[in-house]
Amino acid sequence: NVVISDDQETIVDLQLQPNFAQVTFVCEDAESEIWVDEKFQGKGSCQIALELGQYKVETRRQAHKAMTQLVQLSSPTEQEFSIKKPVPLYASMEIKSIPALANVYIDDKLMGETPLVLNNILIGEHSLRIEKDKYQSYSQSITLQHGDNLQINQSLQADASKSSQKAD
Repeated sequence: NVVISDDQETIVDLQLQPNFAQVTFVCEDAESEIWVDEKFQGKGSCQIALELGQYKVETRRQAHKAMTQLVQLSSPTEQEFSIKKPVPLYASMEIKSIPALANVYIDDKLMGETPLVLNNILIGEHSLRIEKDKYQSYSQSITLQHGDNLQINQSLQADASKSSQKAD
């Protein structure tokens, strides 16, 4: 206890203790967003000062299931936490064409030839393109939900401009 009287000077030696910790959060997926108590803090890793207490730390990424963990800070020391990366959410597709052996592209990446079964396609918006020489290309935007098994059966139209050309 400190008692202060009028016209008297009192010197008090205070010992202040920090009530925060310097915290580093690291996720092995450098593209994952790190959120602490619903506030974006960075991608892949971040370093922030937090008051002592409990925090909800979440990693997020598009087409992935967010991962959440509770972190308890009880000591005002520098601390580092490895946090779990988000889990990818997948769908499947089965693509057939007439004629067969057409090239299939998802988001402009060659995936193989028809007939084709693709598992582990990340959910979300994608562009699908089916191409075969002497046929018109087929393009479609698709939206995949978690667990979908999208079936596509496409008849390709002969390309009259390519089939009517004669060799000289």
